Amino acid sequence: MEGWSHLDSFYWSFITASTVGYGDIRPVKSKSKIIAIGIAFIGLTLSGIVIAVAVEAATVALGSRH
Repeated sequence: MEGWSHLDSFYWSFITASTVGYGDIRPVKSKSKIIAIGIAFIGLTLSGIVIAVAVEAATVALGSRH
C-alpha cells in the first residue's frame, strides 16, 4: 500500500512488532496506519507471552521458595 520495497516492508514490520519502533520509515496512508496498530498490538502481545514463559521457566528452574 505504501509503495515500499519488500525489504523495507519486512524491516518495518519486524521493528514495529518487536516494539522497538525506530520511526525511520512509517506509514502515511490511513489503511496502513490501521494495519500498523494491529501489528504493534500483536507484537506487544507476543512479547508479553515470551516474557511470561521465560519467567515461568526461570521460576521452575530455580525452584519456588515460598
